[in-house]
Amino acid sequence: MHQPRLGFGHPLLLEGLLNERQIAETDIHGFEQSEATHAGVAAYVASELADAGFGLERPARYFQLDFISMVNERYFLVCRSAAFDDPVMKKLLAILADPAFKTSVNALPGYDSRGSGVVTPWAEALSTAEPANQGPEARISRTP
Repeated sequence: MHQPRLGFGHPLLLEGLLNERQIAETDIHGFEQSEATHAGVAAYVASELADAGFGLERPARYFQLDFISMVNERYFLVCRSAAFDDPVMKKLLAILADPAFKTSVNALPGYDSRGSGVVTPWAEALSTAEPANQGPEARISRTP
């Protein structure tokens, strides 16, 4: 199994998922292998140097790999409240909320622009985490 390098959030996410299921890292052959990028993980699997890897959908699609959705992640731009008065921040928020930007994001495999450009208080953002869609159609999708 291949995974992104430590220092990124995904190894911590993978560790949490394994702990949840009571799977020891030592039970997974090759778990200690890592790559600097998600594209590197996908390339490693595509070249048959690994049977599986933990990473993002877009690189998996690029290398025409099967992809099993395990979790949905939300990303946030974190700032102090005072920053919202800055003209540069106002412009950035306008770009993030722009329908053309959202259309571009939604065109990327595995990405969803819901909530982009919306200011959300930190406590509320943390309380709205959601699991990946576990319906049969979302569990595995094959690249033609």
